[in-house]
Amino acid sequence: MLSVGAGPLESIGLYDPSSSLVYLRFSNTVGYADTSFGYGQTGAIPIAGDYDADAMDTVGLFDGTSSVFFLRNLNRPGYAERQFGYGEAGQGWKPIAGNWDGAT
Repeated sequence: MLSVGAGPLESIGLYDPSSSLVYLRFSNTVGYADTSFGYGQTGAIPIAGDYDADAMDTVGLFDGTSSVFFLRNLNRPGYAERQFGYGEAGQGWKPIAGNWDGAT
């Protein structure tokens, strides 16, 4: 499950690793996705965060095979604005995101 949203309210989302489709809700209620789009490669692990400090969480992916992060600044199809390796490849590590130093 992805957690997306701006400000204090986070809302839900889903990522289908077999089709690389992202489904996002703008509220925590029953219903269809408010937006959906394809992003990334099959089998990647989703990770959400505010990667450009604009107060809006966006979708990122982590490829555990290569240990590479692919981060987007918009919740729509496209290429990663940031791509970089971190950690040892193929070790089964799971990605986490957060504002670890408190900077804005």
